Amino acid sequence: MEELPDCSVHLMVTSPPYNVGKEYDDDLTLAEYRAFLKRVMAEVYRVLVTGGRACINVANLWL
Repeated sequence: MEELPDCSVHLMVTSPPYNVGKEYDDDLTLAEYRAFLKRVMAEVYRVLVTGGRACINVANLWL
């Protein structure tokens, strides 16, 4: 999202990768996965306008 300017998005909707062995997952350790999500959420925060909304779909994976 680095191409987006600061405070330029009013609504962000996403379903993040869950790191559970799907073909598109990178098979990260828990620490690596948490660091990845932290970097993504920092970018989301950066691009949201004050009062903007971030909607994140969290799947119930029954692991």
